[in-house]
Amino acid sequence: NSQIELQTDASAKGIGAVLLLKADGKSRPITFVSRKLSPSEEKYHANELECLALVWALNKLRHFVYGRRVEVKTDSNALWFA
Repeated sequence: NSQIELQTDASAKGIGAVLLLKADGKSRPITFVSRKLSPSEEKYHANELECLALVWALNKLRHFVYGRRVEVKTDSNALWFA
């Protein structure tokens, strides 16, 4: 029984994510995605950047995650409690 895990992160210059397949007590990467922030996005607050990273990654990886249960991991407390 395998699970999918999405880990996202954001910085002042870019956002990124890794999609992992968790099975048999091991995590194996499926794909990595990242991109540079636009000049207007660089002005976002850290919480907004973390949210942007999550939404962007889910959209970018929709062909992997559509219809599946996805465990999301982030270092953002604001998103964690949302």
